[in-house]
Amino acid sequence: MHASICPFHLEHLCWFLFHSRKPTGMSWGGLSYLIDLYPTNSDYVQVIKALIGKYPFLRDVHGNGYHTWHSQLKRKFKTERAPLINNEEVKRVKEKFRQARSLKTPEESTSTCPKRLKPSLESCIVGEDATSVEAHIKVLLEQYRKLHPDMNLVKDRMMKTVAWRRREIAEGMSTEDLLRRYPFLRTSAGLCAEVDAMHPSPVNICHRISENFTSILPNMLKLVKDSPLKKLYMEAREDALAEDIKGIDFRGGLLLLPSIFKEKIEDFIMLGQKNP
Repeated sequence: MHASICPFHLEHLCWFLFHSRKPTGMSWGGLSYLIDLYPTNSDYVQVIKALIGKYPFLRDVHGNGYHTWHSQLKRKFKTERAPLINNEEVKRVKEKFRQARSLKTPEESTSTCPKRLKPSLESCIVGEDATSVEAHIKVLLEQYRKLHPDMNLVKDRMMKTVAWRRREIAEGMSTEDLLRRYPFLRTSAGLCAEVDAMHPSPVNICHRISENFTSILPNMLKLVKDSPLKKLYMEAREDALAEDIKGIDFRGGLLLLPSIFKEKIEDFIMLGQKNP
């Protein structure tokens, strides 16, 4: 549960990466600051491995164990660098780097072989156009307003718009606008279904999150000390029926998670109106 549903920000990790880099020897002007905003892949990997080494429960379930953190941290630094796009020093460094690359691989620039073009995003949207997609979205909005939506219909329309939705995201649609157009992404079931569609797996992500988070829950709760939320959680647990304990423990763990990383609870991601 790292990438899109991670309940805390990457600021602490970015700060550590920013301050842990070795001196570059180029401190004149603001260049050293600019260099710190362009960490190498080795820098990313070193810091992320240190993070999951200290907090093993943050390790990815699949793959090398840190792919999600790696991509999110790179995206965070890319966002931080955005205001520097017109900086003259950045332009000079990029131009110097571009020239160096062109000198190293002259055969690439003189090759007569045509480049392989990436498939157009339009080609991924088979049988759908702007009109049909808007009709699907209208149905989704109508179903979302119902007390008991037809989930089979919702699943069908979400699948028919998934390629179009991914194009909208690639073109820069904000999270707010995306949730307004596809409100079922606000629900835990809808969000998990979206992730499963993008990253198919024999076991759906909702089950994986529940299973893995439940396994680390006892140890995680020990890390929470003087938190007002923990007191409320313990009181609710004492008053709960035996069959409700598991659900209370799971939701309590999610709500207490930000305090472990010294994050503000108001920054916690909420899905739906009742359940985190």
